[in-house]
Amino acid sequence: MIGTIDAAQQRLDSLPDTDNWGVDAAQVLLDAADTLGCSDLHVVCLRDEVLARGRRDGALIPLARIPAARRDLLIARLKVMSRLPAFVRHEPQDGRIEWRRVAEEAPVLLRAAFLPTIHGENIVIRFPEPAARLMELRSLGMPPDTLAAVEGLLARQEGALLLTGPSSSGKTTTMYAMLQHLHARRGDRLHVVTIEDPVERDLGFAGQVQVNEPQGLTFDRALRAAMRQDPNVLMIGEVRDAETARIAIQAGMTGHLVISTLHAGRASRVFTRLLSMGVEPYFVAAALTGVVAQRLARVLCPACRMAVGGDPTLGFVAEGCAECNLTGYRGRTGLFEVVPVTESLRELILARATSAQIAAAARSVQSGDLVSEGHRLVASGEISRAEFEYLLAADDRDSGQEE
Repeated sequence: MIGTIDAAQQRLDSLPDTDNWGVDAAQVLLDAADTLGCSDLHVVCLRDEVLARGRRDGALIPLARIPAARRDLLIARLKVMSRLPAFVRHEPQDGRIEWRRVAEEAPVLLRAAFLPTIHGENIVIRFPEPAARLMELRSLGMPPDTLAAVEGLLARQEGALLLTGPSSSGKTTTMYAMLQHLHARRGDRLHVVTIEDPVERDLGFAGQVQVNEPQGLTFDRALRAAMRQDPNVLMIGEVRDAETARIAIQAGMTGHLVISTLHAGRASRVFTRLLSMGVEPYFVAAALTGVVAQRLARVLCPACRMAVGGDPTLGFVAEGCAECNLTGYRGRTGLFEVVPVTESLRELILARATSAQIAAAARSVQSGDLVSEGHRLVASGEISRAEFEYLLAADDRDSGQEE
């Protein structure tokens, strides 16, 4: 890992100072982020320099520092690659890059987002997930009872199943794993349609729709059109607004199995979030079959587990750990909680009960618990205490006091 980062900086420092510097520098940074297995490349314009970092397993790692004098050359090249006008510098822009790791390979589609700041334009470039990454439900880190609860919800042929969690918590990976699970068991009898922004992986067995809001293909419009295709299973990348929420929930009432995501934090908060978006209690109670909340935690390498006095519960990563530095050891595991919608929960939803009442009822029927799972992983030495506190400290403090 360290060698790769050093190599990226050395390659940048050795580039000739010509008009093509930006072209070469952009390729070096993309190569470095891809080699390290990063999900994103961040280019941050500061007062005196440009900082390039990669996000890997949820954490930012340094790639290179670039003199501020070369900032404009790098930004201009990345804009050209994104098919965006380089002269537009004072408003946000989103583009797509068709990038080849090597000339002989097919291009990889990257998403690029530009944000103007007082020192230049910050850029985040998103890499697609590797096609070979696991997509099996059983490999996501769910304990047996939680996995059984999810499989039970997927066995239903209609209703809405919602996932919640912060950005980059693995929700899309879990939804793909759910679709793979359904395809493996009933693929010959299922018509699967997905609506995504963007399509992160070609599943090979589903009709996948790429949302294109500038062209008028919004989530809700695509969803209405998909409903006319008579799908058995409908995956919606994200419920972003009240209109999409209403259509998705109603689709779950009319013979479709709907899988989607909604930002709400803990599983029990999804119910009140839908109500606050204006979805009628009857639709929520009748259509929603279950909610899955999840987080992704970085796993300690075997050497780091015993880094402090042989006590893995302390969980600090060993400074200069040879295992991490030499092998680039990395990995993440999921933390999950699943709340099936029971009759008692439906009655509370219909009565517009408080979030505290709904949370109490949810805890009595849910499988798994984010806070308990985090404590278990810390105790076993699989994750550090600092990682647990970063992910779940807020949940730990208010776990008995839902707002």
